[in-house]
Amino acid sequence: MKQPLMTTLFLLGWAPMALAHGGVEDPQVLARMEGMKRLGTEMKLLSTMAKGERDFEAEKVRRAITRIEAEAGQIPVLFEPEAQDPKSEAHPSIWDEFHDFRGQAQALEEAAGSLSKPIESRQALRPALVKLGVTCKECHDEYRE
Repeated sequence: MKQPLMTTLFLLGWAPMALAHGGVEDPQVLARMEGMKRLGTEMKLLSTMAKGERDFEAEKVRRAITRIEAEAGQIPVLFEPEAQDPKSEAHPSIWDEFHDFRGQAQALEEAAGSLSKPIESRQALRPALVKLGVTCKECHDEYRE
């Protein structure tokens, strides 16, 4: 995969969240933002390995994918209560279309779970990262302001 595509996936999906947490007052919103931040941290780790910016370590890849799968499973729980905050980037349609939103979270969980075969090289990591990134981007395109 070309480096610009991976960079774009990262910038569109995860980097802006680092700036969004300051001043959040609603504890429900903060909890889900923190959950997304944890996902972003794992995706960033995978991205930097895939791009060769850090050494490839199969065990860290395995742990990151396991964490992504677990965190994705918590997304519906975190969003179930309809909570808003001026700092939130959650689109209100999440709660109108919660069944679809839950399905999007499940797609990420399943994408991570489908990567059960150990990823042993940077070359094998790239398509796995794209698979995860696409599911993130689809949900963000639909449900993130």
